[in-house]
Amino acid sequence: MNRKAILYHHRTQGKGVEGVHIRGMTDGFGALGYAVDMVSPPGVSPYADERQDDSPEAGPARPPAGAIMRRIADHFPQVLFELLEIGYNLYSFAILYNRLKSRKYTFIYERYSLFGFSCAILAKWFRVPLVLEVNDATLIERSRPLVLKRLARSLERFIFRRSDIIVTITGYFRKLILNADGITPEQVMVLPNAVDPERFRLKEKALRRADIGIKNQYVMGVVGAFVPWHGLDFLIEATHDLLPRLDIHILLVGDGPVRDQIEALAARYHVSEYVTMTGFLSPDRVPYYIDLMDIGLMPGSNRHCSPVKLFEYMAMGRPSVVPRYEPIEEIVDEGEDAIIFPPGDRAAFRAAVSRLIQDDARRRQMGDNARRKVLTHHVWNRNASRLNDEIVKHIG
Repeated sequence: MNRKAILYHHRTQGKGVEGVHIRGMTDGFGALGYAVDMVSPPGVSPYADERQDDSPEAGPARPPAGAIMRRIADHFPQVLFELLEIGYNLYSFAILYNRLKSRKYTFIYERYSLFGFSCAILAKWFRVPLVLEVNDATLIERSRPLVLKRLARSLERFIFRRSDIIVTITGYFRKLILNADGITPEQVMVLPNAVDPERFRLKEKALRRADIGIKNQYVMGVVGAFVPWHGLDFLIEATHDLLPRLDIHILLVGDGPVRDQIEALAARYHVSEYVTMTGFLSPDRVPYYIDLMDIGLMPGSNRHCSPVKLFEYMAMGRPSVVPRYEPIEEIVDEGEDAIIFPPGDRAAFRAAVSRLIQDDARRRQMGDNARRKVLTHHVWNRNASRLNDEIVKHIG
């Protein structure tokens, strides 16, 4: 008997947070008995290792392909990349058409990308239900403003209205979609990001703080790209005088375009010896570095994001200090597993860090609460199962 099959399409580099999400959902579908056929950009596989040696002691990994492409993009006109995104439909249409001709699929699952309309056309053509996962849209503020915004918006409406189910990561994003596109509430469901519990059971010898040169009593850290909206400058400015006074070290797990700025800021405040930056790490190595932390931090975020780092802190049993945005408050409970501060409020952030770092018992209790919550409610297999129930209910 043939297995039920899903045609999964994405137009990402399949690395970093994107790769974590893609692998999480496809593995979840596999656990439900689906065969998943994936269509990716040429040369991209979300399951490919970025490097052969992936042990915790291996040192920083090379930058993922997506980061390299973003650096290249910074030196080319935005309109050129938008035209290339439109042109990509020629490639995806041909590949998807051949897959749909050769096999019967229960549904198509697409990770939405701007200007990507091939799935929306082919799903109707072959009468296969389309499930659209929306993590990006013209509706949100973008770091690189669109040049062809009117065209992108028109195509987005076309794609959304041809989708049978739209999956988004936050209630805030769901409201944006419903308000802008006339989609019925029954069509849009919220599935926040999640974790794979196996990734957070350390299988190798735990990393020690001394292994990466940390000598301080306490460690607070941030995981993710070094980009302006993640608030790393805010972190240094708000806490620089606490570091020597309370013997705290800042561990920044990642890399990115504002690294030089953060290094200069730490030097200006004379706290460089209290700050460690790891460089790019593969997702499988990140838990070993979170394991070194006493507190997970989110100095900055945005109104629509469901930050993977928050779920990772929780999976490692770490309490967090997070900004008061609706998507984050959907996940954590103030005082139970996190401390929430008003975005941009340095005094409140500083007070939260100081209070939590000096209360060992409270940190342990909040960390236990966080881990229990995420493993109960926010694992990829559960997300896939919830979505499958929705598909059965609405599509049959």
